[in-house]
Amino acid sequence: MKRLMFAAALCAALASPSRAELVRVVSTGAGSITVEIVVPEPSIAPLETEGSDRLSRVLVKGFHTLDREGGPILPVRRLFFAVGSRENVRLDILEEEAYPLAGVLPAVALEKGTLADARAALAKVPPLSDQRFVRLSGVETVRGTHCAFVDVHPVLYDPAAKGLSCARRLVIRLSFPPGGEVSAEGGRLFLGDDLFVNEAQA
Repeated sequence: MKRLMFAAALCAALASPSRAELVRVVSTGAGSITVEIVVPEPSIAPLETEGSDRLSRVLVKGFHTLDREGGPILPVRRLFFAVGSRENVRLDILEEEAYPLAGVLPAVALEKGTLADARAALAKVPPLSDQRFVRLSGVETVRGTHCAFVDVHPVLYDPAAKGLSCARRLVIRLSFPPGGEVSAEGGRLFLGDDLFVNEAQA
């Protein structure tokens, strides 16, 4: 299952617009990298013609949409970082600039159901305080290369405000044990050097 998920994420990353448009490396160290993520404004496509709080498709340039049954359909982008070990990898959010977008309810991934069912599903979304714009979703070893997966969620749904919280700018630091060069088979990284945010470190 992990291999299948990784393959799907890899295909999505390769099909995405240039990562350089979204991510800027601020600094690197022996066991860390700090990057700045500048997020474009979301585009909103209402699914309802009337009402103040309308269900809508939410899109952000350079991001894909995450369809998880029963959950809001919102943008996401997976970033890949080469790290020297699978253990003790940590993600810290150093700066976070966000703004609210009132009156917008995201569409919900429902195989069957009405708009009323979608609204009911949104009521079950965790509070905004329990959500994060950036998450470390895991570290895997692929043909000798340790790869950390960092998921960026530029838009979050706030069930209390019945609206969106949109990231404008994020600064994150990924820390990992220093030392130990990132390995590669045949002298070249399996995933391709340009896939990693920290390709210079890799």
